[in-house]
Amino acid sequence: MDKTLSPGEQGKIKIGYDGYLFGYSAEGWRYVKDHISEDFTIIRTDGFGYPIIGYPSESEMWHILQEKYDYKVNVTVPAEKVVVTGGKSTDWTRNGDEITYSFVNKKPAWRIDIAISDYKTLENGENKIYYFSHDSLSALNVMKALQNSFKLYTGWFGPLNNYQGFSVIEIPEGYGSQQDITAIILAGENFQEPDDMRAIYHEIAHLWNVKNLEPQPCRFESEGYAQFLQFLLLEKLNDKENAVSEAATDFLNRIKNTFTKNEEYQNIPIKDYGIKGMTDYSYTLGMVVFAIFYDIAGQEYFNKIIGSFYKANHSEGATLDDFIEHCKKSVPVDLEGFFNDWIYTTKGIQLVVDGKSFDELKQYYKTAEL
Repeated sequence: MDKTLSPGEQGKIKIGYDGYLFGYSAEGWRYVKDHISEDFTIIRTDGFGYPIIGYPSESEMWHILQEKYDYKVNVTVPAEKVVVTGGKSTDWTRNGDEITYSFVNKKPAWRIDIAISDYKTLENGENKIYYFSHDSLSALNVMKALQNSFKLYTGWFGPLNNYQGFSVIEIPEGYGSQQDITAIILAGENFQEPDDMRAIYHEIAHLWNVKNLEPQPCRFESEGYAQFLQFLLLEKLNDKENAVSEAATDFLNRIKNTFTKNEEYQNIPIKDYGIKGMTDYSYTLGMVVFAIFYDIAGQEYFNKIIGSFYKANHSEGATLDDFIEHCKKSVPVDLEGFFNDWIYTTKGIQLVVDGKSFDELKQYYKTAEL
């Protein structure tokens, strides 16, 4: 910029976009696809389609999750196209063969996702589904899953603060789903399975998360929690008996194989997964830990824990330690050893490597705590 901005000053940056982003697939970020064309366009935070303050590294990307800001977006497109975002549409103006769409955020956001295509819209109360025309039946299934999961979570955990509706934006297969505070961009393959809406169940569960205040969070209390709940809702809403135990067994087998081949993983506790770049295992191993915890605490206490933690911390945020302490003081059994084994040390990981089954792990901790 031609001058340094003082606090409170504003400036404008014009971005000239040309070419493609390469290198993400080789690094494991296969879902990050930038795309600008007449058929479909997406500009998303993950692809750095607009400026992000920070250094170009994977660890810096995780810092994006900590951001909370307001935005106003104006997007000009050919008149036959529709622009959608996770924000609130405030205006649109036509100038010849072009339309300019304007949006503002509903709540302080950590990302801006802009999608452009021949979108159709399905509305139910405050919730909206933006879908491709060939997926009209699938959109009905997605709306049903959104409504039912939101109702169930609300009954379990209590109402959300300042809920302003939720939007689901369809994107092509393979582009990778992602959730913001008021919207999900949902990959096309997730529209095609009416009896398996795990992606919806997972992302709606995140609405009851609170902001993590750590610089490199391990994401256990957000992703392990949401991963567990997506399988629990398969049991509750889709009659998928044993969905939780089957998923936990599959994850345990995968973790055992991977951690046996990579012995250094056996010495890293879950609390350090953010620092060590191992947050993928907060989804899988984290799901198993939450499933065991749910079995120890029981549904009533588990629901009270999630609901009361959200109610107490949704405004200011909290740390992993805050969450663990809240769990320990909210259940009438001693959970010190359980969380020490799984979060702060690697004793639990050693049990997995030693081949303990999901049922054996549940029984071990139920017996130990009682």
